[in-house]
Amino acid sequence: MALLYAYQGLPAQQCIRLLRLLPSLDAAKPLEGHLFEYSLWDMYDQMVPYDALSYVWGDPNASHSIQIDGLAFPITASLNTALSYLRHSRRERIIWVDALCIDQNNEREKEHQISLMYQIYACSSCVVVWLGEERDGSDQAIKELYSLGTAAPTNGVLKNTASDYVMRLFQRAWFRRIWVLQEVGAARRIQIQCGNSQMDGCAFAIAINLLHQLPETTDGNETLQNTIRSIAYLIKGSIFRLPYKGPGAAAEGVCTFGELVDMFHDRQATIPHDKIFALLNMSSNDMSKSGLLPDYTIPIGELFQRLVRCIISPTLTVHSQNHQQVAVVKSRGYILGTIDKVMGDILENNTQRVSVKWNYDVIKWLEGVSSWDIETGIPWTIRASTTPIRKTDLVCLLDGALAPTIIRHHHDFAVIIIAAAPFPFNTEFSETIKISMSGWSQTSFPEHEFLLIWDWNYSPAAYSHWETCAVWARAHNWVFPKSMAVTNEDLYGTSAQHWASALICLDGHGMYRAAESFRGTFRIMKEILGQCGSDATLESHFQALLLRDHPLSTDEFLSILLYHAVESRCECLADLLVGQERFDLYDQSVGQRSILALASEAGFLKVVTWLIEKEQRCTFPRPNHIMHHKDSPEAQMHIARCVVEAAGAGHLAIVHQLLQKNTRDMESGIIREAEISLLYTSALFAASKAGHVAVIKRILQEGRYIDEALALPELASGKITALVEEQHFK
Repeated sequence: MALLYAYQGLPAQQCIRLLRLLPSLDAAKPLEGHLFEYSLWDMYDQMVPYDALSYVWGDPNASHSIQIDGLAFPITASLNTALSYLRHSRRERIIWVDALCIDQNNEREKEHQISLMYQIYACSSCVVVWLGEERDGSDQAIKELYSLGTAAPTNGVLKNTASDYVMRLFQRAWFRRIWVLQEVGAARRIQIQCGNSQMDGCAFAIAINLLHQLPETTDGNETLQNTIRSIAYLIKGSIFRLPYKGPGAAAEGVCTFGELVDMFHDRQATIPHDKIFALLNMSSNDMSKSGLLPDYTIPIGELFQRLVRCIISPTLTVHSQNHQQVAVVKSRGYILGTIDKVMGDILENNTQRVSVKWNYDVIKWLEGVSSWDIETGIPWTIRASTTPIRKTDLVCLLDGALAPTIIRHHHDFAVIIIAAAPFPFNTEFSETIKISMSGWSQTSFPEHEFLLIWDWNYSPAAYSHWETCAVWARAHNWVFPKSMAVTNEDLYGTSAQHWASALICLDGHGMYRAAESFRGTFRIMKEILGQCGSDATLESHFQALLLRDHPLSTDEFLSILLYHAVESRCECLADLLVGQERFDLYDQSVGQRSILALASEAGFLKVVTWLIEKEQRCTFPRPNHIMHHKDSPEAQMHIARCVVEAAGAGHLAIVHQLLQKNTRDMESGIIREAEISLLYTSALFAASKAGHVAVIKRILQEGRYIDEALALPELASGKITALVEEQHFK
């Protein structure tokens, strides 16, 4: 049995190992080499030019070996192939390879070496990107990319066959790996190699950006294209990076850590911790006190909580589980605006432009705090996110946050699309925003309770099927702590959360889009009341919730609530709302039907009685949304239509109330009897069709329309005819 190579500990903090790969004229000869120590501090005095390998480990089983100092060292098939291609025939090659140069069985060494990896790749003479052996036409793909990347700008079109080769190349695992981002993001020079085909990294990136403009790729997979574009952005940046100044130099930083996470959290890693650790050294932020430095003993759930508090706000309530890359967040905050337009494709620098319809009150407040002057509609340029932004996404600022969070509303919760998008205005304001927020509670714009899910595997299609957070939790085997109060076990918390979500939708999207949220809220409340029966405490809780003062609680808003309570057939909640003197049914049509019509059909006697007693004007749909006075002919005709609704549904008491009011109004001369006779005949017909005998008797007691009723063939039969004739002879 061959002796295996054993590592010796590294003597200093800035010390690494390098592989001296020995040459061979025979390509089939087993790999041989030596490992030696090298201090990054010596990069100027005793600089050893070396290459750094960027590759995919592949199958982790060590099926091959390399001789290190005459001793066998097991390696994967992927690394064996890469080193065989990279080995020179007549001269040795100095190269850094993570699988060999880091003791993978020593967790502490691994954690420390990971913290040095940015320096390792930045100090290298060249980063060699190994895409794998030649297959699926990869040689042709490299040729096509080389032609595009090195040719003068033209409007040429790539052939369909070549485009297929290129797209297959882009589907290789290297492009999806999280660690390659740091490897090419630190590089000063990059060489792309696939089999024996080689290409300069900058030309490769230029070619990718040109491919993006060609018709063969515009309809391709959106996720793949976002992945390729972000890689091209990092590769192209290598030519603009100054020579690395060595250990202790200020962080170069691609962008903020929050932006990095938003851009790249969909990349693949064998260990989930690496989705965070791989981005640390690319950040423009000082991450030394972030609580996120490499430590594989931290459970992934705890690490995820630290991440959320680091890049959004330390004051958030965060819940996570160790087996999922998901965080559930509760926080107070404000709606800053709504995404009004997403402008075109992702740009070459991996940014996108959006137009925001800013909340006027928020803008006014911000101007007062920071003398910030922004014009609504000016594009906001932000980093391209893993999940593309959509029109109607909401821009919010959570409690304690220094940057806005972009969210997407889903029923009684919202999904985080971008966790931290830097403000589109000056740095001075960003630094003072946390202090200025302390006075926001006294402003005129509403503070909301947010329930947010940050899911790194978010799928809009999948989330559209989960009607509530409780349903989502069951689908994900998610167990919430009782303190979060988001499951059906906490009836108060569940109803309050639905209500908070509806208010967010109203504030961000307006009444039209919020209608479904309000309907869902009343449906949930109705279900809860159905489970609990007559519960005075619960009813009192709901009433306090619905009538609580807040900036959105206008007279019009209360009318909207009553409308949706009646429309949702939630009589108990409608009864809780009636009697509020603040109701205003004058200003606009809330929906396609009036509250009175809905209540008449639903049989909500208390609502109908209250509307009549208060002699409120009844809203009803008109083309120009003009509402008419309660004494106008149009309003009276509408009341007559409500009689038809109630008669058809068999609501005797409501028919009685409406008939009495209409009789009073006719006696006062407000409306002529002839104008509504047809509608009363229609009410008789509706009641007779449904067999509501008591309702027919009540209508006939008015002593009107009997001749018209007898003339209706539908009424002139059987029991109904007898009722009509009986009333006629009276």
